[in-house]
Amino acid sequence: MADTAPRRQPPPILSRDAEFSGIVVLPRPARIDGRVSGTVLASGLVWFGETARVQARIEAEEVVVAGEVEGSVTARKRMDLLATARMHGDLQTPQLTLADGSFLEGRCRAGGTDDRDPPSA
Repeated sequence: MADTAPRRQPPPILSRDAEFSGIVVLPRPARIDGRVSGTVLASGLVWFGETARVQARIEAEEVVVAGEVEGSVTARKRMDLLATARMHGDLQTPQLTLADGSFLEGRCRAGGTDDRDPPSA
C-alpha cells in the first residue's frame, strides 16, 4: 500500500528573503522558503515552501513542492506537488502526487521500473 500521508514541514534553512547560489547539501530534512539556483542534494526530505523560487538540479529521498521549481528533480522515494506548486522541468520518482491546482510542465517518469529499452531517436 502506498504511503499517502501528508508530509510534516521541517524547519526552514533558507528564509523567504534569503538567496543562495551554488550547491546545497542537506543531511537531514529541511525546508527552503527563499531563492536557490544551482544544485540541491538531500539525503532525506526537502520541502520547498510557497515562497520558494528554485532553479536547480534536485536529488533527494522525498521532495515536496509548494512554491516554484524549475530544473530537474530526482526523488528516490516520492514527490508531492501541493496546490500552490509550479513545476517546470523534468522529474523522476517512483511515487508522484499532484494536488488539485498544482502545475507541472515538462517530462515526467513516475511509477515502477520499466525494464524496456527506451525508444530510439
